[in-house]
Amino acid sequence: MKNTVNVLEYGADPTAQIDSTASFQAAINDMAQCEGTVVVPPGHYLCKTLKMLPRTQLSGFSPWSFRQNAGSVLILKDENAACLLDLTDASGAIVKGLCLEGGHLGEGICGILVHKDGYTQAGEEDALCLEDCRIANFSGDGIRLEKIWCYRIRHCMIAFNHKNGLYADGWDGFIMDCWFSGNKESGIRGGAFFQSTLITANRIEWNGSAGILLDQTY
Repeated sequence: MKNTVNVLEYGADPTAQIDSTASFQAAINDMAQCEGTVVVPPGHYLCKTLKMLPRTQLSGFSPWSFRQNAGSVLILKDENAACLLDLTDASGAIVKGLCLEGGHLGEGICGILVHKDGYTQAGEEDALCLEDCRIANFSGDGIRLEKIWCYRIRHCMIAFNHKNGLYADGWDGFIMDCWFSGNKESGIRGGAFFQSTLITANRIEWNGSAGILLDQTY
């Protein structure tokens, strides 16, 4: 099996005329078998929730600007979804060079979500990487990482979301060279645990309640 595939080979529609969810998910599922990469050419793709799998990469092209999506754009289609990209239990997954567009749909929908029932540090680190992405206009948090263990967010713009740009509850985060702007609550919000987290060289501006807001931490 090839370890790199183009999502167009699976029938994804870059003109946003038809739902591309099944095409994306089939490509991700195939690449999960060989620790491979799904390439997303420039275009606009309508998608419901996509489930990332361990050690897979979703990689696009990212010439976005402050106000506009550009390049490889995934557009939320389902107003009842929990998120656009679900990275729960997707250890080692990489999302790179994508615009995730929420379109203000629904209530409390996140751009990227990790949701776990408990802190399970006896197993494998999540070790997720989000890079060169624009995540905007979601009715919930741009990125929500619940009970996360090890993650990297680099060179991203997380903006204009109805809640926080990033909500993170867990350990061992690296948040570097990002742009948190115009989120209605906080740019970055730390949950009950916000431990061993490096925050460096970020621009955090024009967020509604706080630039960085920490809940009770231990």
